[in-house]
Amino acid sequence: MGVKDAELGVAVIIPAFKSSRFLGEALHSVFAQTLPPAEIIVVDDGSPEDEEAVVAPYLDRVTYVRKDNGGPGSARNLGVALTCSPLIAFLDADDLWEPQKLRTQVAFMRQNPKTLLVGADAWEFGEGVPLRRWSRTGERQGAPKLGLEDLVAKNGLPTLTVMLRREAFERLGGFSEDRALIAVEDYDLWLRMAEIGTLGYVDEPLARYRRRGASLSGTRRFLEGVSQVLTRVIQRNPERPELLALARKRRAGLFLDFARELQDRGHSKESFSAILKSLALVPSDLKAWKLIGRGCLYRFHRKRNSGNP
Repeated sequence: MGVKDAELGVAVIIPAFKSSRFLGEALHSVFAQTLPPAEIIVVDDGSPEDEEAVVAPYLDRVTYVRKDNGGPGSARNLGVALTCSPLIAFLDADDLWEPQKLRTQVAFMRQNPKTLLVGADAWEFGEGVPLRRWSRTGERQGAPKLGLEDLVAKNGLPTLTVMLRREAFERLGGFSEDRALIAVEDYDLWLRMAEIGTLGYVDEPLARYRRRGASLSGTRRFLEGVSQVLTRVIQRNPERPELLALARKRRAGLFLDFARELQDRGHSKESFSAILKSLALVPSDLKAWKLIGRGCLYRFHRKRNSGNP
């Protein structure tokens, strides 16, 4: 990798909202790239915090712009519109990149000229979270497949790892700015890209995803957003009936994830309702029945410890 890789310039887009305590660290991870980007844009998405003060010392190499709050999709779209590099990479203001991130992915895109997008693995970290590979946690057991069917079944692309071609991004109109898709606008775009071309993957941690506590309202909004995204991909592909079964299974799994979180927080009745919604989609799912048993045990122990009959 040398001069030719540098010719494939990269624009780095960083949306910022309530992230002033992390933004400086994110920027330094961009400055530390072994292949420097051609452009760096920080888009302040109407944050109530002083994101501009964090960026101010770096205005010789970073463009800062502020807009009314519209969500990360609209912030990323504005950032892309203000740049001209043929490759685009996204980094959220509370996440980090490994130094070789851009160099590795630019080389991949040069070697695979028909690939529209390349993702990668990432390290997860945060308070109370041991350092671990994103692709090897929970039910994720290795490098994801990135065909349309695979992405309907499971999103294997963390946004902070994605690099894509401007031509494809503009052809698809960028991220959806529908507020109903906030937090899943990235997943919506990856699916639309998989509909028109090939997506690639580097099975190496090239970024660091900061795990932060999620609220129940945030989890519920994520579930509803993914459900809308899946509905849209099915509507766009009526000739692909196999996507419907995959989407039903994905929705069922999301309801189970939500039910488990509700159980952990002591919301037994709401958890049971979520399990029933999962079973309505996939009645034979043993995980749902096991979760019902888990919930019964939780209630039994709570009643015994509280002294109630």
